[in-house]
Amino acid sequence: MQPGGAWVSELVIVAALLLAFANGANDNLKGVATLVGSGELPFHRARWLATISTALGALVSVVLASALVRAFSGKGLVPDAALTPEFLVAAGLGAAATVGLATLRQLPISTTHALVGSLTGAGLAAAGGDVALSALGKSFVLPLLVGPLLAFFGAWLLARGGGAAAARMGIRPETCVCIDGEWLAVTSDGQMAYSPTPTPQLLMADLETCRERYPGRVAGI
Repeated sequence: MQPGGAWVSELVIVAALLLAFANGANDNLKGVATLVGSGELPFHRARWLATISTALGALVSVVLASALVRAFSGKGLVPDAALTPEFLVAAGLGAAATVGLATLRQLPISTTHALVGSLTGAGLAAAGGDVALSALGKSFVLPLLVGPLLAFFGAWLLARGGGAAAARMGIRPETCVCIDGEWLAVTSDGQMAYSPTPTPQLLMADLETCRERYPGRVAGI
């Protein structure tokens, strides 16, 4: 190992941790911002949803994102000789600084775009301008252009299809599904009596009907 190599390796870890922190600070609530802005979820519930889903996504990515990890390592973008620890430190710190500064200034930012920019900039410096533009377009630019379009049309089709299916089934925003024993009889003093049933009863109705006919807590989605 060359002198100072151990320090460079530690800097790679520091750069990765800083990038992960900046990415989490920026992206954690980005996925649920629409839910909060539209009033579908209060902020604290949306924050928990974002945290749990982000953690699960990170665990799944360990298994499924090997191709993504290879892409963001810079391999194929610059010559192998340029893929040094110094290159990784420069790319990681550049992306972390960009995302962190934008988050502090409350500016819109994409970690993916920041990484692409930092990898390209570090590649231009480390490889003397020898950056594979075809790999840049195929692995980064094209997915960044096509991905949002696919997501838009996919979400539009799901929304239209889901709305049509709900209308055919008579489901409205206030509809809930109750699975429990049912309040059946009225006692002599006018109070409802709970009669348990051998098997759960299923009812799809509005929330008020569920609250009237079923005991315990009623949760609606």
